[in-house]
Amino acid sequence: MQTINNAPTVTDAAIVGRKTFFVGATPTVLPEIYLENFIARGYETYRVLEPHGENLLRKLELIIALYKGSTLFFCIDTLIDGLDWVQIVHYVLQKHRNEVSVGILYNRRGLESENLFIKRLYNHLGVQCGCIPLSYQRGQNFQLLDSVLAANNVCGRRKLVRALCGSTSTALFFFGIHRVTAELIDISMNHFSCLLPESEVKLSDYKECSDILLQIDGNRFRAGCKLHSQRKTADGVVSVFTFIKRRNGTVGVDEEMSAKLCTKIYQMITEQTNRRLQDAFAFVLKYRNDNISPSIFCARVMSEFQKQRMQERAKLLKLSA
Repeated sequence: MQTINNAPTVTDAAIVGRKTFFVGATPTVLPEIYLENFIARGYETYRVLEPHGENLLRKLELIIALYKGSTLFFCIDTLIDGLDWVQIVHYVLQKHRNEVSVGILYNRRGLESENLFIKRLYNHLGVQCGCIPLSYQRGQNFQLLDSVLAANNVCGRRKLVRALCGSTSTALFFFGIHRVTAELIDISMNHFSCLLPESEVKLSDYKECSDILLQIDGNRFRAGCKLHSQRKTADGVVSVFTFIKRRNGTVGVDEEMSAKLCTKIYQMITEQTNRRLQDAFAFVLKYRNDNISPSIFCARVMSEFQKQRMQERAKLLKLSA
């Protein structure tokens, strides 16, 4: 089976830390609120649903090519046409053991012998992140999954999820009679970074600001911050700030802002990643009747992605000429 060599991957800036994909997870098993709350814990998580086994393998090939170093948890109680979960997990581990980590989620069986059989079967295949039985009481599974994600260090070295901001997102600083507007670059639950023209007021003269207004896609957040670091670039000065509470100046986000900001960051990173994956998955339908292996299919898709990028770049160069 053909392997993918030098396939273009998403840049580090777009990846912003490791991603975890729950393959076959239904909203019942993994509600939207779980995915949002994981953001606050530093975990970037997604559901991947596909009822057809061959198409699922193709989607997994794309995910692995785009996001190397990710973690895949397979929910083996979801029905898949054409292939069974043992075949799918075996395929991924055989082809991509050094590129992704794999774990298993399943509904706890009534007989302990059945639970033991499942664990032995998938451990024999070589899963790295364990076989985790989910509770009958769905409300207990968030804490269980949170512990599993922490134990497997799915966030990697980056402990906070950062969302990349659009060009219209701004930070407005109030320093007495001075107002300074900066372009937001990215934001997390602890920090944000922004770009300032060198001609603006030097933020290093102030160190802290108890009143800033962040405007992100029409959403407004009032907060305090203190300067963490600065560096000069060709476009201006990139400044990184740590959030501080407006009432007492301690590090952190104000409680009234915390939930709203977490929701916004979740929406931003989910929209960005889902858009990229949807573009890639569109090729699954395009080639669904082709009798080719998932690896060859993925290489073909990545090649088409590269052609599209070159065409878009040529169009931009023509417009700017």
